[in-house]
Amino acid sequence: MNHLKIDPLTIDLKKALEMTLWNDYDADRRLTYKSNHFPKVIDFDDIAKVRPPKGFDVKLFSRDIKIETSSYRGVCPGAVHFYCHIRFDGLSLISGGYSVSGATGAHEGRIFGVQTIDVNRPVTAEDLADKYSDWTGYSVGDMTHRWYNTKNAIECARRIVELRFRNYGNIIAEDCDE
Repeated sequence: MNHLKIDPLTIDLKKALEMTLWNDYDADRRLTYKSNHFPKVIDFDDIAKVRPPKGFDVKLFSRDIKIETSSYRGVCPGAVHFYCHIRFDGLSLISGGYSVSGATGAHEGRIFGVQTIDVNRPVTAEDLADKYSDWTGYSVGDMTHRWYNTKNAIECARRIVELRFRNYGNIIAEDCDE
């Protein structure tokens, strides 16, 4: 099937927020992620100004943002799905010489440790017409993490980074399909 391509230039901040879902999710609700404890636009200058909680030191963090793709080849003939994630570093917290950032995550609205955002796309009528894919329970416009090629996913992820992040370093794209 020739699946519709999303034009990255048509993605505005509202659409970027809909397309990026934090990996801290409520399993009872399909792709509805709890993102209210993260700011709409993430400014790396603001991250750098954050004071650590009492008893912790801060290690320098990277301003670079990584876009990663991965794939899954399903059991059904021809079922290939690609996934896209944006990864970035919050502050690394050190206590007693050990990094403890992973345990604190987003503590009191402050972003610590490595963060991952899933890049999603809207389900199309063409998706639902594909009798070889499992779209049970989806409607046109629902978000899905399945992409049909990595190029579209990376293009959209780059646009999302431009809209959702400020004062970042380099964007590094790792394409599993190359």
